[in-house]
Amino acid sequence: LKQEREYHTIDEHMCHVKNISTSKYIYLSSDSNDTINYLNENYPDYIFITSSYDKEFFYRPDDNSKFITLEGYCTKHEELIEDYVNSAIIDLYFLSKCSKFVGSIKVSYYSKLALCLICGKNNETVKFADISEPHDKINFTDHYTGMMMF
Repeated sequence: LKQEREYHTIDEHMCHVKNISTSKYIYLSSDSNDTINYLNENYPDYIFITSSYDKEFFYRPDDNSKFITLEGYCTKHEELIEDYVNSAIIDLYFLSKCSKFVGSIKVSYYSKLALCLICGKNNETVKFADISEPHDKINFTDHYTGMMMF
């Protein structure tokens, strides 16, 4: 039995941003121009910074298709692997420059890596919100028990 991870709305992410930060500058790691446009329209008090890497090549399942993993999609479209890798490296570089983090740490290795890079840059644990946790269990402290050592 295959179980996909749960996805959260951008508004849920922004709720957590407001809880852990007063900064109005947010680096957004997104593969969707629609998300960027939505944030700019609905959160005008923030300045969203994102990679200018072309987001049009990213995989978008339609509502009638069966979910395909990114790895499965790239296996069928090998010509896009370099774009995905370059986009990820760019995002991780800029994420490493952040001072706080909101993401799905318990279910996303990409989010875990981003948080580790941020902590490494700051040479300490940083405030974060793990959106993959139920709202009543989210820990907004400066420490994440069980995080990998580095």
